[in-house]
Amino acid sequence: MPSSELRLLLHLAFKWDLVTGGGVTSRYLWHPFLSAAEIGQRLDRIYRDGPAASVAVARAVLQAAAERAPAEKLQYLEVEEPQTSRRSFDLNLYNAKLHVRDIQSLLLRLREQYSVRPGQFQALYDQIKGMLLGHLAGGVHRDGRDFFNVYYGATGLPRFNERLQ
Repeated sequence: MPSSELRLLLHLAFKWDLVTGGGVTSRYLWHPFLSAAEIGQRLDRIYRDGPAASVAVARAVLQAAAERAPAEKLQYLEVEEPQTSRRSFDLNLYNAKLHVRDIQSLLLRLREQYSVRPGQFQALYDQIKGMLLGHLAGGVHRDGRDFFNVYYGATGLPRFNERLQ
């Protein structure tokens, strides 16, 4: 089976909305051993109707990470919710050993895109710029809005890929 077709259920989440009484089931699917090109293609599919700026930032971070660690050592997940239009990803960057400061220019692009006040951004950035860059997560939320998250600071490095080899 080509690596681009391999996917494993990593998490199954049941999420309830206490206001409406509704709920969804989220499936977190791990796609091990993808190349940078394959991850990029998957990002393009997730953002097919979303803002070009988000996919450009995600691809640029992927490229920076792939210059420090083989993309196959990065861990890429996608989230499926069959009942909704959600399309999202999570890219684990720990093996690349990037720091938040390594993607400063990309974070500034996100600051502009999401209209974060410059002073508010700078106050947080100054506190975290030396921390490890952990994950990127983003895509299209179940309500159709674009989202993008940057996780940082954790030091534990999960080693899923090594267990399958």
